[in-house]
This record gives sequence, C-alpha cells and structure tokens, in this order.
Amino acid sequence: MHHKHSLLTVIAAMIIVAAMMVSCHSEPELKSRRTVLVYMIATNSLGTGGFNADDIEEMLQAARNGGLNGGRLLVYHTSYTQSPTLYEIKAESTGKAVLTKLKGYSQDVPSVAAERMAEVIADTKSIAPADDYGLVMWSHGSGWLQDGMEGLPSIRSFGQDINKTMNVTTLAEVLGNDSFSFIYFDCCYMGAVEVAYELRHAARYIVSSPSELPTPGMDYSVNVPCFFARTPDLAKAAWNTYDFYNRQSNASMRTCTISVVDTRYMDDLADACREIMVKSTWPAVPDYNVQKYMSGTCYHYDLRDYMQSICTDDRALAAFDKALADAIVFEAATERLWDRIEIKKHCGLSAYMIRTQSNLTAKNYNTLSWYADVVSHMVEKQ
Repeated sequence: MHHKHSLLTVIAAMIIVAAMMVSCHSEPELKSRRTVLVYMIATNSLGTGGFNADDIEEMLQAARNGGLNGGRLLVYHTSYTQSPTLYEIKAESTGKAVLTKLKGYSQDVPSVAAERMAEVIADTKSIAPADDYGLVMWSHGSGWLQDGMEGLPSIRSFGQDINKTMNVTTLAEVLGNDSFSFIYFDCCYMGAVEVAYELRHAARYIVSSPSELPTPGMDYSVNVPCFFARTPDLAKAAWNTYDFYNRQSNASMRTCTISVVDTRYMDDLADACREIMVKSTWPAVPDYNVQKYMSGTCYHYDLRDYMQSICTDDRALAAFDKALADAIVFEAATERLWDRIEIKKHCGLSAYMIRTQSNLTAKNYNTLSWYADVVSHMVEKQ
C-alpha cells in the first residue's frame, strides 16, 4: 500500500508538472510579445500602381529573414482586385514566408468607416493577442484636413477608399486610449501637430511625415525588424525611410520629411504654443515667410518657424523649444521637396498657419482638439 500510494503520488505529480509544462510552452503561442497591424487601403492610385503588392512582398521578405522576432504581423488589405481581408504574414521553418487569410469582410462598409476599422482592430487583438500592439497606416493621407466621410456632413484626413476618406477626429475616437505602443503613418502629411495632438492618447509614439511621402513609401523589408525589436526602434525605422529617399540620384525623388513624436509631451507643447499665440499680435499678422511643406494652397507649415514668427516673448519661445525638444525623438529632412521647395527649417511637425478669420473654418479646422485647446485662445483673446 505504501508503495502504491507513493506511485500514485508520483504519477499525480508528474501529471501536474506535465500540465504546467504544457501551459508554459503554449503561453507564447497564445500571446506574443507584440502584434503589428498594417491597415492597408489600396482602393486608390497606390493600388493601381501596385505599391500594395510591392510592400506585402517586402513584408514577406522581412519574415523570411527572421524580422518578426517572435511577434505577429497582420495585414488588413483591400484593393480594386481584392475584397477586404485580414491576413497574417508568417515565417515557416523552411525559410519561406506565407500570407495566410484569417478573415474576410463585406465590401458594403468602407475601410475608412469607424465601424470597419474598429472591427478590424478588435479582430486583430482577439486573433493575435500580445503584450503590446503597433499600427501601420497605409494609404493616402492629408493630415488634419477634416473633410472625410464621418463626423460632419461632407467634411479627408487619413485613407482613401475609392472616394471616401476618414477624419482624424474619427480616427482618434476609433483608436481610443493607450491602444498602441506606436503608430507609423506610411502616407503623406500626417506629421502635423494637429494630428499628433488629436492622437496623443492613442499611442506612445507616432512616426509620420510633415510633407508628401513618395508613392513607394517605406521599405518594409528593413523597417519590419525595427517594429519587432524588443523595444521598437522607431528612430531607426524613420532614419531608414529618410535615408532611402535622401540617397536617390534623381533629384525629383530625393524628397522626405519624417519624425518620431513622443506623445507624452504633446500637452506641454500645446501649453507652450497657446502662450505664444495668446501673446501674439493676431489678427494684426506681420508679413512673414514661414517654411512651407507643400506647393499651392498650403495647409502645412513648419511649426517652430510659425511659432517663432508670431512670438513676442523670448521666455515663451524658450518654453516652446523645451517642449518641442522633449516631444521630438527624431527628425530628418532632405534639402528640398521634389526639387521644388527648399527646406531651410524642419522641426519635425507641421502646423496650419492662421492668417485670417477664414482660416479658422478652412477644411473644418475648428473641429479639431488643437483648435479648441490652443488656437481658440488666441482667437478669443480680448
């Protein structure tokens, strides 16, 4: 009896240990260290140009080269030739990488609709739970411009799904608070202070371009490993994108502005800008020449050049520079944009310049949090 009891005890102990070993070994499969979602809307000129296929191939290349580092890479993709689908890019032990379909979606909900984006993010977190999440936004972009499909009637900001776009205020509502460790905007004009401020609670870091980004966007084969480093190396990812374009031999392609913003300092930056604006001489605006990041009607000027041009208090500018230095982790810019605009100043964020009363409602500027919390105090000062 004594031996039998001991044997049963040993067997029971072995079962418990085996169960513990199974749970320990299965845990990493259930929950990875990081999941990155690439939200790819290619029902536009980028899709017809094949840039979506190029970038997915670059992601597969990164996976083949071990760039996922134990994490999971999901891609929500919609194009003229493929209905909306959530895929996963997986590395196989054979040294190959595969694109696996996880879920299909109906085409009657636009990919720039809050409803669809929220569904895809929820699916991502359910299918590929992780300790933290990264988000890459892939499409066209126009920055803070509030003329997208939701929030206000006939009011684009992120994305272009055929003829529909999404407001940045809607994007902020969908992403919520502390949803992502980083957001990388692989699109144009999203490096605006208005965008970073609107999304300051959604992600710790935001990588974006104050100006246009050439249609090839970033090189995923070199940037995916940055996203899956133990601590995401966003400065390296931003540098990779800048360096790729700065090395172009064709002057018209040697164009790039990019920055990494630490959103924890956006409130400090807002406070500093508000102080400068309230003390400015607006609406008696001097005839100043602030650094532009676009031709024609300009919605994106260099933030620091703008603040310096209206500042009447050296201490206020010093406070702004301190907040800016805290907020900008990395910034880089080529010497020119499209060989047309010389970049003399680049602080890492753009801003819309308020020159006249009509600027306040241009593209529904007055619907932004940045307007409510910062610009309105300048406008309403006695």
